Amino acid sequence: MKKTGIIIGIILVILGISIGGSYNNLVGLNEMVEYRLSQIETNLQRRADLIPNLVATVQGYAVHEEAIMTEIAQSRSRLIGAGSAADK
Repeated sequence: MKKTGIIIGIILVILGISIGGSYNNLVGLNEMVEYRLSQIETNLQRRADLIPNLVATVQGYAVHEEAIMTEIAQSRSRLIGAGSAADK
């Protein structure tokens, strides 16, 4: 009877250690998932913060590009309207 009790005790200790190790492993994996999710959220927030700067930059270049296109159109009109090579 003592041998059976000792064997059952050893099995319970091994089972307890195994369950404890599995629990600790799951907690570690959960922490890793939360860390990775926070990295994703950080990157998404950084991208969201960059969008207004990009829009402002594009709007600035649009004004510059519009001025250049207007100048090109005026130059083309003058070239087409010029009658002689001296006018060109």
